Amino acid sequence: MTSTTFIDKTTLIEAPWLNDVDALVYQGQLDDGTTGASISRYLPSGTGAVATTVQSKLRESVSVKDFGAVGDGVTDDSAAFSAMWAYIKSTYENPVANLVNVSVSAVVPPGQYLINTSINWTGLVTWNIHIEMRGAVLTAGSGCSGKAMIDATGVRGLHLEGGYIESTLAAASAPLCGILIGPAGTATCGNNNFRDVQIEGVFTLAPFVNIGSETTCYYNCYFAQTNTNTSAYAYVGDGLNHRAAVVSLYTTLRANDVAVSFTSNTFYSCHFRNYGGGSAAWVAQTSNWTVDKGCYILAFDRSSFEFYQTVTWRNYDFALSGLFETTQGAGLKNLITFILAGTDSSAIVNLRIDMAGGHYSDAMFNVTNEAGGTPTGTMALNQLDVRTFGGVVSGSKLFNVANGKKFSVDGVIRYRTSSQLNLYDCKRFVGQIETGDGSLISGTVGGGDVFSYSLIDPATFGGQVLAIAKGPDAYLGVQTFSYPILRGEGTATDIDLALQGKGAGNVRFGTRTASADAPITGYIEIKDLSGTVRKLAVIG
Repeated sequence: MTSTTFIDKTTLIEAPWLNDVDALVYQGQLDDGTTGASISRYLPSGTGAVATTVQSKLRESVSVKDFGAVGDGVTDDSAAFSAMWAYIKSTYENPVANLVNVSVSAVVPPGQYLINTSINWTGLVTWNIHIEMRGAVLTAGSGCSGKAMIDATGVRGLHLEGGYIESTLAAASAPLCGILIGPAGTATCGNNNFRDVQIEGVFTLAPFVNIGSETTCYYNCYFAQTNTNTSAYAYVGDGLNHRAAVVSLYTTLRANDVAVSFTSNTFYSCHFRNYGGGSAAWVAQTSNWTVDKGCYILAFDRSSFEFYQTVTWRNYDFALSGLFETTQGAGLKNLITFILAGTDSSAIVNLRIDMAGGHYSDAMFNVTNEAGGTPTGTMALNQLDVRTFGGVVSGSKLFNVANGKKFSVDGVIRYRTSSQLNLYDCKRFVGQIETGDGSLISGTVGGGDVFSYSLIDPATFGGQVLAIAKGPDAYLGVQTFSYPILRGEGTATDIDLALQGKGAGNVRFGTRTASADAPITGYIEIKDLSGTVRKLAVIG
């Protein structure tokens, strides 16, 4: 296809621009009998039309069928997909890759294509590689077992539109994933775009796996996992390449737990669905990621999102929005689970959650080690901003009480549901809580180091609770929902309230000056150090 040739008249070049009789090129003559040098020209009609070489027209768009794909669901078409990419790569690859803007589009026409080995779409770092697959179905064959159906590692600038990628194989022989993207080694990789791509079925890891392609966007994509293994996900974004199972037949990937820049993946109106019992998504080493409000996150067990955290490489600046839902049984256990590596303590900075309905039955936030047990370290949620508006299963909590005071939190929580705002699992909480019923807050200390928060009724702004604490035994509570209350709280049997001025300052109740003959109208009772009740006269 790289030189001007003529096709036997029994063979019609399959290309969208060859759609009228005047454009058909045969061996030795055009359809009107013309011969000679003009044979090598595409001859459009109309004012201002310019003759173009057949070779030039071929380079404007290529089809996977130009490379032998059949699309009958029986013939193995893997080689044709790889050959199409090899043509694009050999034609447009340039050492000054970021200056190249590919001028070809590739088409995968409607049909069912059997993929029996990993498709090689690797190693092209350029700009604006467009592949159109609308109406095409790619079905995994047994030769894809443990492999990516489409391996696009080491690629920048890929724009893939449409296509249904499926795996109906048993879990033991299923592909690793439908699409694999990410860098070769530690090279920078990104600027890939996926639009209207649907991947569904049984995959050993996830329908879509990204091991470090930054600045990548997903528009109206659908990732559905049906593998019953709870370690299988609908989406994996792994900037640490933490999972040893991720391999490429064509690219040398970096070693496990080696980080790369993994910024700015954005999801617009995408679906993450795990029908198999595991979590919807697993992410590590991400920064500045956004899941927008049009997204739908469905899981029947475990968590909507799992965040893998280490002391050095951790997720930060993550905006998670959308509809979080399940429709079976007690439903999803946790909204987010933080997985702490080894004995590490970790933190996520600037986590924003805007949840329209969440059917989790255990807690909004859970923390575990990699074995699913109680971690050694503590998870800090710094600059946390939570907005949730209902749908939570009765009895669920803000933090998972089973793991014992593993959270350190500062931020704002807008929690307008009927469930308990259970803070028992916090070592520290500093910030603001908005809720319509402050009485739902429980465990305001829970053995923590510092608690300091204000609670606001968002409807009336009339009542606030301020709790200040150092340790579980004694702390100060101030409540003004119906009338002002200043009280000592905690696990101790007897708690003193100490009002102590500093320097020449006073401890004051009001400002009036009493006269000698003013009547006594009441008393304030207190206990002295010996336990004897004393009375302070109230002067009328």
